[in-house]
Amino acid sequence: MFEIVSNLKIVAFTNAPDFKVLIDRVSIPVVLGFLIQYVDGVFSNDVGLSLAGVFIVLIFLNSFIQQRAWFALDYMGMKARVAVTGLIFQKVVQLFI
Repeated sequence: MFEIVSNLKIVAFTNAPDFKVLIDRVSIPVVLGFLIQYVDGVFSNDVGLSLAGVFIVLIFLNSFIQQRAWFALDYMGMKARVAVTGLIFQKVVQLFI
């Protein structure tokens, strides 16, 4: 869930599939179900406002986790592209020397 970087900083949720699944597949649908029940009149206004706040926080956490995951994927892709380009360059230099 946490990745320890070389200078001892902890980058949270870089590789956190369990936490993402907990938010995407479990928490958001449950809160949406409660919000639908609030609209139907099951809960009071205070509960509805707190459910809306929880929903906003969950959406914010979801976007934060996805942004970190896409950043990590972009970073790995750039490293792979540099490595492959270096290998091709070395092969071309060996062929022409």
